[in-house]
Amino acid sequence: MMVPTVKEVANITLTKLAKLANVSVSTASKAFSGSKEISNETREMIFRIAKEHNCFDKFYKNIYNKTVIAIICPEFRSRYYGNYISLLEAEISKRGATILVGCTDFDINKENELLEYYTTYAKVDGIIIVSPLSDSISNYSVPIISLNLCDGIDSIYYNMEDAVYESIKYLYDMGHKKIGFIGETLTHSKENYFYRAMNKLELEVDKNLVIISENRFEYAGYSSMEKLFNNKQLPTAILAAYDYIAIGAMHSIQSRGLKIPDDISIIGMDDIEEAAYLNPPLTTIKTFNQDACDLALNIIFKKISNPYFKTKQKIQLQSTLIKRNSVSTPRE
Repeated sequence: MMVPTVKEVANITLTKLAKLANVSVSTASKAFSGSKEISNETREMIFRIAKEHNCFDKFYKNIYNKTVIAIICPEFRSRYYGNYISLLEAEISKRGATILVGCTDFDINKENELLEYYTTYAKVDGIIIVSPLSDSISNYSVPIISLNLCDGIDSIYYNMEDAVYESIKYLYDMGHKKIGFIGETLTHSKENYFYRAMNKLELEVDKNLVIISENRFEYAGYSSMEKLFNNKQLPTAILAAYDYIAIGAMHSIQSRGLKIPDDISIIGMDDIEEAAYLNPPLTTIKTFNQDACDLALNIIFKKISNPYFKTKQKIQLQSTLIKRNSVSTPRE
Protein backbone atom coordinates (compact mmCIF):
# COMPACT_ATOMS: atom_id res chain seq x y z
CA MET A 1 0.00 0.00 0.00
CA MET A 2 1.30 3.47 -0.92
CA VAL A 3 0.82 5.66 2.12
CA PRO A 4 -0.19 9.22 1.13
CA THR A 5 1.42 12.05 3.03
CA VAL A 6 -0.60 13.83 5.69
CA LYS A 7 -0.56 16.98 3.58
CA GLU A 8 -1.86 15.17 0.49
CA VAL A 9 -4.80 13.66 2.34
CA ALA A 10 -5.64 16.84 4.26
CA ASN A 11 -5.81 18.88 1.04
CA ILE A 12 -8.53 16.69 -0.50
CA THR A 13 -11.89 17.83 0.78
CA LEU A 14 -15.23 16.50 -0.42
CA THR A 15 -15.72 19.77 -2.31
CA LYS A 16 -12.39 19.36 -4.09
CA LEU A 17 -13.13 15.72 -4.88
CA ALA A 18 -16.51 16.72 -6.34
CA LYS A 19 -14.78 19.29 -8.54
CA LEU A 20 -12.24 16.71 -9.74
CA ALA A 21 -15.07 14.32 -10.60
CA ASN A 22 -17.12 17.10 -12.23
CA VAL A 23 -20.13 16.40 -9.98
CA SER A 24 -21.90 18.32 -7.26
CA VAL A 25 -20.83 18.06 -3.63
CA SER A 26 -24.21 16.45 -2.94
CA THR A 27 -23.53 13.72 -5.51
CA ALA A 28 -20.05 13.06 -4.11
CA SER A 29 -21.52 12.78 -0.62
CA LYS A 30 -24.20 10.36 -1.83
CA ALA A 31 -21.52 8.14 -3.38
CA PHE A 32 -19.90 7.62 0.01
CA SER A 33 -23.14 7.30 1.97
CA GLY A 34 -24.41 4.38 -0.11
CA SER A 35 -27.35 6.38 -1.47
CA LYS A 36 -29.33 4.76 -4.29
CA GLU A 37 -30.15 8.17 -5.76
CA ILE A 38 -27.07 8.03 -7.98
CA SER A 39 -26.11 5.42 -10.56
CA ASN A 40 -23.50 2.73 -9.95
CA GLU A 41 -21.50 4.18 -12.86
CA THR A 42 -21.33 7.60 -11.19
CA ARG A 43 -20.43 6.05 -7.83
CA GLU A 44 -17.63 3.97 -9.37
CA MET A 45 -16.29 7.00 -11.22
CA ILE A 46 -16.14 9.02 -7.97
CA PHE A 47 -14.50 6.11 -6.16
CA ARG A 48 -11.91 5.75 -8.93
CA ILE A 49 -10.96 9.43 -8.76
CA ALA A 50 -10.83 9.29 -4.97
CA LYS A 51 -8.42 6.35 -5.17
CA GLU A 52 -6.27 8.13 -7.77
CA HIS A 53 -5.90 11.05 -5.33
CA ASN A 54 -5.24 8.86 -2.28
CA CYS A 55 -8.34 9.99 -0.41
CA PHE A 56 -10.68 7.03 -0.85
CA ASP A 57 -9.93 5.65 2.63
CA LYS A 58 -10.58 9.09 4.12
CA PHE A 59 -14.25 8.86 3.10
CA TYR A 60 -14.47 5.05 3.07
CA LYS A 61 -15.74 4.69 6.63
CA ASN A 62 -19.05 6.25 5.66
CA ILE A 63 -19.82 3.63 3.01
CA TYR A 64 -22.80 1.64 4.24
CA ASN A 65 -21.89 2.86 7.75
CA LYS A 66 -19.79 -0.24 8.52
CA THR A 67 -17.26 -0.65 11.29
CA VAL A 68 -13.79 -0.51 9.75
CA ILE A 69 -10.81 -2.38 11.20
CA ALA A 70 -7.34 -1.64 9.82
CA ILE A 71 -4.69 -4.37 9.77
CA ILE A 72 -1.04 -3.37 9.69
CA CYS A 73 1.31 -6.13 8.58
CA PRO A 74 5.07 -6.22 7.84
CA GLU A 75 4.62 -7.88 4.45
CA PHE A 76 2.20 -9.92 2.35
CA ARG A 77 4.51 -12.34 0.54
CA SER A 78 4.90 -15.10 3.09
CA ARG A 79 2.17 -17.57 3.96
CA TYR A 80 2.88 -16.85 7.62
CA TYR A 81 1.58 -13.28 7.52
CA GLY A 82 -0.91 -14.12 4.79
CA ASN A 83 -2.47 -16.64 7.16
CA TYR A 84 -2.98 -13.96 9.81
CA ILE A 85 -4.63 -11.62 7.30
CA SER A 86 -6.94 -14.38 6.02
CA LEU A 87 -7.99 -15.38 9.54
CA LEU A 88 -8.63 -11.79 10.60
CA GLU A 89 -10.51 -10.89 7.41
CA ALA A 90 -12.81 -13.91 7.74
CA GLU A 91 -13.64 -13.20 11.39
CA ILE A 92 -14.07 -9.45 10.83
CA SER A 93 -16.48 -10.14 7.97
CA LYS A 94 -18.51 -12.49 10.19
CA ARG A 95 -18.99 -9.57 12.58
CA GLY A 96 -20.38 -7.38 9.81
CA ALA A 97 -17.33 -5.15 9.62
CA THR A 98 -14.83 -4.50 6.85
CA ILE A 99 -11.05 -4.14 6.71
CA LEU A 100 -8.27 -1.98 5.37
CA VAL A 101 -4.82 -3.57 5.08
CA GLY A 102 -1.53 -1.69 5.10
CA CYS A 103 2.00 -3.04 4.62
CA THR A 104 5.07 -1.61 6.38
CA ASP A 105 7.73 -3.55 4.43
CA PHE A 106 9.48 -3.88 7.82
CA ASP A 107 9.98 -0.10 7.87
CA ILE A 108 9.20 1.52 11.23
CA ASN A 109 8.61 4.90 9.56
CA LYS A 110 5.91 3.37 7.35
CA GLU A 111 4.35 1.81 10.44
CA ASN A 112 4.13 5.23 12.08
CA GLU A 113 2.73 6.80 8.90
CA LEU A 114 0.05 4.12 8.65
CA LEU A 115 -0.94 4.60 12.30
CA GLU A 116 -1.32 8.35 11.79
CA TYR A 117 -3.14 7.90 8.50
CA TYR A 118 -5.64 5.33 9.80
CA THR A 119 -6.37 7.20 13.03
CA THR A 120 -6.41 10.78 11.76
CA TYR A 121 -7.63 10.64 8.17
CA ALA A 122 -9.18 7.25 7.34
CA LYS A 123 -10.72 7.39 10.84
CA VAL A 124 -10.99 3.62 11.26
CA ASP A 125 -12.68 2.19 14.34
CA GLY A 126 -9.79 -0.03 15.44
CA ILE A 127 -6.35 -1.25 14.40
CA ILE A 128 -4.66 -4.67 14.65
CA ILE A 129 -0.88 -4.73 14.22
CA VAL A 130 0.22 -8.23 13.31
CA SER A 131 3.88 -7.76 14.20
CA PRO A 132 4.80 -4.25 15.39
CA LEU A 133 8.25 -2.86 14.70
CA SER A 134 7.97 -0.36 17.54
CA ASP A 135 8.59 -1.40 21.14
CA SER A 136 5.97 1.06 22.37
CA ILE A 137 2.89 2.67 20.80
CA SER A 138 0.68 5.24 22.53
CA ASN A 139 -1.46 8.37 22.26
CA TYR A 140 -3.85 7.21 19.55
CA SER A 141 -7.58 7.83 19.70
CA VAL A 142 -8.80 4.39 18.55
CA PRO A 143 -8.33 0.93 20.07
CA ILE A 144 -5.09 -0.69 18.90
CA ILE A 145 -4.03 -4.25 19.63
CA SER A 146 -0.80 -6.04 18.76
CA LEU A 147 -0.29 -9.71 17.98
CA ASN A 148 3.11 -9.44 19.62
CA LEU A 149 4.34 -7.88 22.84
CA CYS A 150 4.26 -4.07 22.61
CA ASP A 151 4.10 -1.47 25.39
CA GLY A 152 1.32 1.12 25.50
CA ILE A 153 -1.35 -0.95 23.73
CA ASP A 154 -3.19 -4.24 24.21
CA SER A 155 -0.97 -7.19 23.30
CA ILE A 156 -1.48 -10.88 22.65
CA TYR A 157 1.80 -12.73 22.45
CA TYR A 158 3.40 -16.14 22.77
CA ASN A 159 5.85 -17.16 25.46
CA MET A 160 8.65 -17.82 23.02
CA GLU A 161 11.37 -17.88 25.69
CA ASP A 162 9.87 -21.01 27.26
CA ALA A 163 9.32 -22.47 23.78
CA VAL A 164 12.96 -21.95 22.81
CA TYR A 165 14.11 -23.50 26.09
CA GLU A 166 11.84 -26.50 25.52
CA SER A 167 13.36 -26.96 22.05
CA ILE A 168 16.95 -26.77 23.25
CA LYS A 169 16.14 -29.07 26.18
CA TYR A 170 14.65 -31.59 23.72
CA LEU A 171 17.83 -31.50 21.62
CA TYR A 172 19.94 -31.84 24.76
CA ASP A 173 17.90 -34.82 25.95
CA MET A 174 18.45 -36.41 22.53
CA GLY A 175 22.22 -36.13 23.10
CA HIS A 176 23.05 -32.88 21.30
CA LYS A 177 25.54 -30.45 22.79
CA LYS A 178 26.91 -28.72 19.69
CA ILE A 179 23.79 -26.71 18.85
CA GLY A 180 23.60 -23.78 16.43
CA PHE A 181 21.09 -21.00 15.83
CA ILE A 182 20.07 -19.44 12.50
CA GLY A 183 18.08 -16.21 12.46
CA GLU A 184 17.83 -12.88 10.69
CA THR A 185 18.00 -9.23 11.66
CA LEU A 186 14.45 -9.10 13.08
CA THR A 187 14.79 -12.16 15.32
CA HIS A 188 17.09 -10.79 18.03
CA SER A 189 14.71 -11.74 20.84
CA LYS A 190 14.76 -15.39 19.77
CA GLU A 191 18.55 -15.25 19.52
CA ASN A 192 18.68 -13.98 23.11
CA TYR A 193 16.33 -16.76 24.22
CA PHE A 194 18.68 -19.26 22.56
CA TYR A 195 21.66 -17.98 24.57
CA ARG A 196 19.64 -18.08 27.80
CA ALA A 197 18.45 -21.63 27.17
CA MET A 198 21.98 -22.83 26.42
CA ASN A 199 23.30 -21.17 29.59
CA LYS A 200 20.48 -22.60 31.67
CA LEU A 201 21.40 -26.08 30.50
CA GLU A 202 25.09 -25.32 31.05
CA LEU A 203 25.86 -25.86 27.38
CA GLU A 204 28.72 -23.96 25.78
CA VAL A 205 27.69 -21.60 22.99
CA ASP A 206 30.00 -21.62 19.99
CA LYS A 207 29.37 -18.19 18.43
CA ASN A 208 30.64 -19.53 15.10
CA LEU A 209 27.45 -21.61 15.04
CA VAL A 210 25.17 -18.59 15.49
CA ILE A 211 24.39 -17.01 12.12
CA ILE A 212 22.25 -13.88 11.76
CA SER A 213 21.49 -13.32 8.09
CA GLU A 214 20.79 -10.04 6.30
CA ASN A 215 18.49 -12.03 4.02
CA ARG A 216 14.94 -13.17 4.75
CA PHE A 217 12.78 -16.27 4.57
CA GLU A 218 14.15 -19.42 2.89
CA TYR A 219 17.21 -17.66 1.49
CA ALA A 220 18.22 -16.57 5.00
CA GLY A 221 18.29 -20.23 6.01
CA TYR A 222 20.02 -21.41 2.86
CA SER A 223 22.73 -18.72 2.87
CA SER A 224 23.34 -19.15 6.61
CA MET A 225 23.76 -22.90 6.25
CA GLU A 226 26.11 -22.39 3.32
CA LYS A 227 28.19 -20.08 5.49
CA LEU A 228 28.48 -22.82 8.13
CA PHE A 229 29.60 -25.29 5.46
CA ASN A 230 32.12 -22.85 3.96
CA ASN A 231 33.56 -22.12 7.40
CA LYS A 232 33.72 -25.86 8.08
CA GLN A 233 31.76 -25.20 11.27
CA LEU A 234 28.90 -27.67 11.58
CA PRO A 235 26.64 -28.24 14.59
CA THR A 236 24.90 -31.54 15.21
CA ALA A 237 21.59 -29.67 15.59
CA ILE A 238 20.14 -26.30 14.57
CA LEU A 239 17.33 -24.16 15.94
CA ALA A 240 15.90 -21.87 13.24
CA ALA A 241 14.10 -18.62 14.15
CA TYR A 242 11.13 -19.66 12.04
CA ASP A 243 10.08 -22.42 9.69
CA TYR A 244 10.96 -20.63 6.45
CA ILE A 245 14.55 -20.29 7.65
CA ALA A 246 14.54 -23.99 8.59
CA ILE A 247 13.29 -24.92 5.11
CA GLY A 248 16.14 -22.98 3.48
CA ALA A 249 18.68 -24.65 5.77
CA MET A 250 17.24 -28.07 4.94
CA HIS A 251 17.68 -27.40 1.21
CA SER A 252 21.33 -26.50 1.77
CA ILE A 253 22.01 -29.58 3.92
CA GLN A 254 20.32 -31.98 1.50
CA SER A 255 21.94 -30.41 -1.58
CA ARG A 256 25.31 -31.47 -0.14
CA GLY A 257 24.21 -35.09 0.17
CA LEU A 258 23.74 -35.01 3.94
CA LYS A 259 20.69 -36.45 5.64
CA ILE A 260 18.26 -34.89 8.11
CA PRO A 261 18.22 -35.89 10.93
CA ASP A 262 21.00 -38.49 10.60
CA ASP A 263 23.72 -35.90 9.97
CA ILE A 264 22.10 -32.73 11.28
CA SER A 265 18.88 -32.30 13.29
CA ILE A 266 16.79 -29.18 12.86
CA ILE A 267 13.88 -27.44 14.62
CA GLY A 268 11.82 -24.53 13.29
CA MET A 269 9.24 -22.18 14.75
CA ASP A 270 5.60 -21.37 13.79
CA ASP A 271 4.40 -24.73 12.39
CA ILE A 272 3.45 -23.34 8.99
CA GLU A 273 1.14 -25.55 6.92
CA GLU A 274 3.87 -27.16 4.81
CA ALA A 275 6.04 -28.06 7.83
CA ALA A 276 4.25 -31.40 8.25
CA TYR A 277 4.79 -32.30 4.57
CA LEU A 278 8.52 -31.66 4.21
CA ASN A 279 11.00 -34.50 3.80
CA PRO A 280 11.49 -35.17 6.62
CA PRO A 281 8.52 -33.53 8.38
CA LEU A 282 9.82 -30.60 10.42
CA THR A 283 9.89 -30.55 14.21
CA THR A 284 8.68 -27.07 15.13
CA ILE A 285 7.16 -24.79 17.74
CA LYS A 286 3.44 -24.42 17.04
CA THR A 287 1.71 -21.10 17.66
CA PHE A 288 -2.08 -21.06 17.51
CA ASN A 289 -2.87 -18.16 15.20
CA GLN A 290 -6.64 -18.68 15.27
CA ASP A 291 -6.70 -18.32 19.07
CA ALA A 292 -4.65 -15.13 18.92
CA CYS A 293 -6.88 -13.61 16.22
CA ASP A 294 -10.09 -14.49 18.07
CA LEU A 295 -8.82 -12.93 21.30
CA ALA A 296 -7.64 -9.80 19.49
CA LEU A 297 -11.01 -9.28 17.82
CA ASN A 298 -12.93 -9.89 21.04
CA ILE A 299 -10.90 -7.17 22.76
CA ILE A 300 -11.03 -4.64 19.94
CA PHE A 301 -14.79 -4.98 19.34
CA LYS A 302 -15.42 -4.71 23.08
CA LYS A 303 -13.47 -1.45 23.13
CA ILE A 304 -15.25 -0.14 20.05
CA SER A 305 -18.66 -0.78 21.64
CA ASN A 306 -17.53 0.55 25.02
CA PRO A 307 -15.14 3.54 24.59
CA TYR A 308 -14.87 3.88 28.39
CA PHE A 309 -13.14 0.49 28.65
CA LYS A 310 -9.56 1.74 28.73
CA THR A 311 -7.74 -1.10 30.51
CA LYS A 312 -4.67 -2.30 28.58
CA GLN A 313 -4.27 -6.07 28.53
CA LYS A 314 -1.19 -8.22 28.06
CA ILE A 315 -2.28 -11.78 27.29
CA GLN A 316 0.39 -14.45 27.05
CA LEU A 317 -0.38 -17.64 25.12
CA GLN A 318 1.51 -20.92 25.33
CA SER A 319 3.02 -22.61 22.29
CA THR A 320 3.64 -26.33 21.80
CA LEU A 321 6.68 -28.22 20.52
CA ILE A 322 5.49 -30.51 17.71
CA LYS A 323 7.91 -33.43 17.47
CA ARG A 324 8.27 -34.85 13.98
CA ASN A 325 11.10 -36.58 12.11
CA SER A 326 13.73 -33.84 11.72
CA VAL A 327 15.42 -34.61 15.07
CA SER A 328 17.31 -37.72 16.15
CA THR A 329 20.31 -38.58 18.28
CA PRO A 330 23.65 -37.26 16.92
CA ARG A 331 26.09 -39.51 15.12
CA GLU A 332 28.86 -40.93 17.28
